Amino acid sequence: MEAHTISGKLTRSLKLPRSKAAHVLGVPVGTGPSCRPFPVMSARNLILAGIAASALALPPAAGAATATPAAGGAAPSSAGTGGSSPTQAPTTTTTTSASGSTTQLARDAQALGTTTLRAGAKGKQVRVLQRVLTAVGYRVRVTGFFGALTRAQVRRFQRNWTLPIVGYVGPATARALRDALAGRTPPARNAQPVPPAVSVDGWTFPIRGAHNYGGPDNRYGAPRDGHTHAGQDIFANCGTPEVAARGGKVIDAGYGGSAGYYIAVHTADTQYDYFYAHLRSSPSVSAGQTVSTGQLVGYVGETGDAVGCHLHFELWDGAWWNGGHTIDPLPFLKAWDK
Repeated sequence: MEAHTISGKLTRSLKLPRSKAAHVLGVPVGTGPSCRPFPVMSARNLILAGIAASALALPPAAGAATATPAAGGAAPSSAGTGGSSPTQAPTTTTTTSASGSTTQLARDAQALGTTTLRAGAKGKQVRVLQRVLTAVGYRVRVTGFFGALTRAQVRRFQRNWTLPIVGYVGPATARALRDALAGRTPPARNAQPVPPAVSVDGWTFPIRGAHNYGGPDNRYGAPRDGHTHAGQDIFANCGTPEVAARGGKVIDAGYGGSAGYYIAVHTADTQYDYFYAHLRSSPSVSAGQTVSTGQLVGYVGETGDAVGCHLHFELWDGAWWNGGHTIDPLPFLKAWDK
């Protein structure tokens, strides 16, 4: 017997051999130029014909798969795990395809931040940036050109992720884009520090959270390209609160070159000034403002010439860039690190 589909159901043909075929009503078919008379249908054949008619009239069972013969006449089977119907296959394929596309985009996004992407830039990296922006909810046409809309969406993303709103994509923004693509959420915008524990002589440790002092390259005096390291790096998670190590007057605050976002404070009752660099975003205080010991001034970041989230801390003996000079702050930091 041959396999056929009847009303959407895969079944076996009930067609009888020609030698036993008979008119369903049991009445001889009239003869004509191209017709031959058929014998009267037997009781057995009449019963079989009735069964066939009943099968034709039955609707498909609930949830039954609709099998469509493939090229060559073979009907696809619906006997897979769980009885999945062929109509479900495109959905599975689409999901798998989307998943593969997202995985590939995540791989491509790993290269973001290796070079700074600015307005006017062109090429593959810009296309990847535009695809990532669109994937995380900042829709932009994927043209490969860093135009006004791409810059506007980059700035929106930076604002929402409490990054420096600079309109170009460097390492910090690239890392945040990868985090967003992986489903992570922006850091808390208004996190407040733990109440400070003021140590001996009225100083307090400048970071409120888990931290470490890095390695030899992060020490005061470590060699740099054309100079030596003028401070001590304190590593902590991006977004960790930074507080004023001692009360005083803000000499300067803003954004500057390799320092990124920074703040400098003059202590009115000691011989020292101090300086913070690489803040995540604009300091919460401004030049001329008075700060108290332990007051929130910003958050740990990696703006400017920084690798990894950390606070670059400088301690000046004398006035900051006005006759004073830097000293090794590590012994002081360790004394305040309570």
